Amino acid sequence: MSIGKVQEKIRSLNNVRNNPKEYLDKCDEIIRILLDSNEIYTLVSKDSSEEFIKSGRGDIRYGIHENIPTMWLFSEEKIAKEYADYYNLKLDGEYLIKKIPFEELSLESYRAMFSGVGKLIVDEGREYLACSLYDLVNQCLIKNGQDPILERKEYLVMNILNSIKYGNAKLWVVPKVGTTVNDIIFNNFAPAIEGGSVRFFINKNESSTYSKKLGHTNGISIDLDMTSFNTTIENLLKGEAKGVKFIINNIELDITIEKLNSLLSKMN
Repeated sequence: MSIGKVQEKIRSLNNVRNNPKEYLDKCDEIIRILLDSNEIYTLVSKDSSEEFIKSGRGDIRYGIHENIPTMWLFSEEKIAKEYADYYNLKLDGEYLIKKIPFEELSLESYRAMFSGVGKLIVDEGREYLACSLYDLVNQCLIKNGQDPILERKEYLVMNILNSIKYGNAKLWVVPKVGTTVNDIIFNNFAPAIEGGSVRFFINKNESSTYSKKLGHTNGISIDLDMTSFNTTIENLLKGEAKGVKFIINNIELDITIEKLNSLLSKMN
């Protein structure tokens, strides 16, 4: 890779910001160029041992950027060092950065995806790219000859799952008409199915509105944490529902029950 190739491509993003598809395609191109190079650097956790830091085996350092757990990558060592200098990321004079092989990056980004990390930043401190970590995971899988794990329309579903498991968020679901109080108390209820899909809501008010539409005069809806959501999806695999819809501000996000269950199994 010629020096500055990633930087050159990142700068060109300004020319396509008004074209979402072209912009996202160019983001993928930038990630592919980075992965095809022999120059990928990342940050190292200060909790790594001195020996591991010096030998380039330290654990990857993740952080929070705009309230989102984030991974940082750099296309050149000097850009990584500039970032480390600015944020004083050093330990006993050693820069808390390392060159990361593709194989390690592929495994670590996949693990991070199911551990609450949702964002990737490339070359912060210069012209930089901020995108979804799932873009990186998909491109790593493609480079390994595998299919992408998520379609872009499913990224928000993955964000929701991470927010439930790691951010203490909840989902709301409406039980089928005829559900009794005891069914709910003993977690023996079945969700309402409409058009072959079960709807899960981020907002309780939206869930209550939908509940009344289905015939629950009191607008009942049931809140789910990660454990109860997992149980609900496992039960749906045995039932008649074909898909799941996540509802956010009246926007519907579709995913099959089988794929959703597969994602959940990787988070356990």
